[in-house]
Amino acid sequence: MRLIGTTLYLEDPSLKRLDGGRPWVEKRGETLHGALGDQLGGGFQTDPSSGFGGLVKIVQGARAIRELGPATVDGQPTTGFRLSVDLLAREKKLSARRRRALRKAVHPLATVELFIAENGLPVRSRITVRLRHAQGEVILQLDIPVIEIPVSVQPPPPAETISEAKLDRLLARLQAHRHRRHAHRRRS
Repeated sequence: MRLIGTTLYLEDPSLKRLDGGRPWVEKRGETLHGALGDQLGGGFQTDPSSGFGGLVKIVQGARAIRELGPATVDGQPTTGFRLSVDLLAREKKLSARRRRALRKAVHPLATVELFIAENGLPVRSRITVRLRHAQGEVILQLDIPVIEIPVSVQPPPPAETISEAKLDRLLARLQAHRHRRHAHRRRS
C-alpha cells in the first residue's frame, strides 16, 4: 500500500492474471486515516497516533495538567507539560491485596512530565513516583528519538496500475461471465 497525497495504491498480486499483469489498484480521494481503517477491517476506526496510545491515556486520565513552557530536548524545541496522575485509578486489573500493597508503598499521585515537539509528537516523558516510607522517588524517563530519515514514496509504474473504476468493471464482467457459465451448466 502506498499513499501519495490523496491517491492510494494497493498492490494485489492476484490481479496480474485478471488484468494482463497489472497488480496495482489506484484509489483516489483517500486519507491516511481512511486507508488504515480500510486495511484493518473496513470501517474499523483507527487513530493515527495510536503508537502513543499509552501517553494519550495518561493525558486523558490526568487529574491536573499545567504547562511548563518552552524547553529544548536533545536540541529540539518542545513545550513541556506537568500532569498529576492517580496510579491506582490507572491500574484497574490489580487485585485488592496488590492495590493495598501499592497504596502502602507509594503516594497515589505520580507526576508526569511530557515534552511535545512543534509537530505534535512526544519527544520525552518522565514519570516520577514518590515512595511513602523511604525517602526517595522512582523516576522512569523515556526519550523518543527523532528519526529524520528521508523517505521517497513513488507511485507504481502506470503500466502496472489499474483504476478502481476499471477494476470494478472488470470484476463485474468476470462475475457475469461466471454466472452465465454456471447457468449454462445447469441447463445441460
